[in-house]
Amino acid sequence: MQFHPLSFDQFGSGSFLKEYLKGSPSLSKFYGYFPLQDSNLYELSNKKIKSLERTFSGNRFEIVAALKSFHTTLGIEEHQRDVRDRLLQSDSFCVVTGQQLSWYGGPLYTFLKLMSAVLRAREIAKTTGKTIIPVFWLADEDHDYDEINVSNWYEWKHFSELQGTDYPELLHSFSSHSFDAKYNEGDIHSGHSERAKPVSQIVGDVDDFKTQFLNLLKREYLQHALSSPSLEEDSESFFRVNSHVQEAFDFIASSYNPNATHAQNFAQWILKVFPNEGILIAGSHDPALKAHLQPVIQEALERHSELTQQLRKQSAKLKAEGFHTQVSVMDSQWFIINANGKRVKLQLAEDGTHVYQEGLGQVKLNDAELRELISQTPERLSPNALLRPLLQEFLLPVCAYVGGPAEIAYHAQLQELFNSFGRDLPILIPRLSATFREAPIRKSMGELPFAFEEYKIEYQELKKRYIQLQQNSAIVDEFVAFGNQITDDFLLKKDYFSAIDSTLEASFEKAGVNLASALDYFQQKLHKSVELLHTEQLRKLRLVQEYLFPNGPMERVLHPAYFMMRYGVGFWQQLLNELEEQDLSLDNHYLIDI
Repeated sequence: MQFHPLSFDQFGSGSFLKEYLKGSPSLSKFYGYFPLQDSNLYELSNKKIKSLERTFSGNRFEIVAALKSFHTTLGIEEHQRDVRDRLLQSDSFCVVTGQQLSWYGGPLYTFLKLMSAVLRAREIAKTTGKTIIPVFWLADEDHDYDEINVSNWYEWKHFSELQGTDYPELLHSFSSHSFDAKYNEGDIHSGHSERAKPVSQIVGDVDDFKTQFLNLLKREYLQHALSSPSLEEDSESFFRVNSHVQEAFDFIASSYNPNATHAQNFAQWILKVFPNEGILIAGSHDPALKAHLQPVIQEALERHSELTQQLRKQSAKLKAEGFHTQVSVMDSQWFIINANGKRVKLQLAEDGTHVYQEGLGQVKLNDAELRELISQTPERLSPNALLRPLLQEFLLPVCAYVGGPAEIAYHAQLQELFNSFGRDLPILIPRLSATFREAPIRKSMGELPFAFEEYKIEYQELKKRYIQLQQNSAIVDEFVAFGNQITDDFLLKKDYFSAIDSTLEASFEKAGVNLASALDYFQQKLHKSVELLHTEQLRKLRLVQEYLFPNGPMERVLHPAYFMMRYGVGFWQQLLNELEEQDLSLDNHYLIDI
């Protein structure tokens, strides 16, 4: 693989991340370990570890026991035993990342985050001499099913089958339709729907998704396969058929048990793809883990109004510096799991009671009742995105957090919250940002006149620019000038001819409309003829544009298993090994040639 650095300006990243990486002085008040640069990670890591040695007071034996229960539920207890034992060491600390539980770990940035955490953990361990554990935190509290219920794949075979000026979409999206039956608001809040439950606990949608997924893979890779392609044919072909295809297909098909929850399937899949990297799976939607976190949950709820004001104050400071706040601070920072297993908002009513929805009605809790609920069943309380990092801090000795641009941004809203609990924010490290480029795409880009960053442009505009750059496009410009001249000459004669008979004026104007229509019709036909001269190149242009930016940056859309089917089940492990040999900068997006 080859790694080509691109600036974030070329890639099109948001302004906040660029200011963060620049070490903008206006952001210094929002982060404890800042500015972050390639050259000072060692210094910041030592500083943060010294802080953790003073402030982290968690009983490691209790934490490991709670994690063991969690891992048993997930079906990964034996696999996680050694890494849990490492957490018992007093000099062990964590580099954490996490993500929603999308099907098979999609999209690409989930794996990019995980690999970044593994690599940063190794780097910090090497420079500090401490035991540093990479942690993947399951977003197991989240209840946005639609967000996780989609996967995107490139369908080369479908694209290559249509010729001429037909341009099918390269990207194919699919999702489970298990819960698509019509429902109303009452169904959502009753026990009859999986919607509104924490996604981690949902069961019953795997069969439908896997049927679509595996049928796509069969269409794309296993039906009408090339019998024995030569090396040259294979490198140029849009679909690869090698011995690894059946292995990858079986690897995917044997994962995701229809009788398991999303949390179980996701955790097992991550460890199946990265079996030997010492990754600790963590989360919070679990009775044993919530029992361990019960004191901080209790304190956070008792101080709810104060903490909400802190969040709003910090967010206002961020806005005053000209930055957008990534997460809106609502009146309530907590959800509760109701009797039907739904994750619903826990609101503070005007009379001081706490209110949540139960079916079509509401339940009210006074302070004493809420304290009793937290004491007896803390697993029913669920934090929002702004409080989740705080729970992480009390469960694990978090040295650094690896996140995407949005996560880096919303941590800027949390410093006062953390400080009020006697903690400081972890080091915030941006994940690896990358676009992958296969050989056919690289070859096509070499034949086209555009730089990588220009492919962010919408295809129709890009096509227009391409045609304008071609020599024979001048004939269209010539006709436009010719038509404008005819129109101008025609209009100049209006008064001359109308002077003979004033009733001719309307007819003259109608003739002008017909003339303009005829000229426009011919211009479109001429433009289409010029396009036809460049059919193959325009097809390549459409392909490259959709490949690099398929409804957004590739890393935010394409499924990581795509590359496993194309290059083998060990693709991501191979990339991880090669990344460790690269001197990659935090300040760049990378175009990775496969």
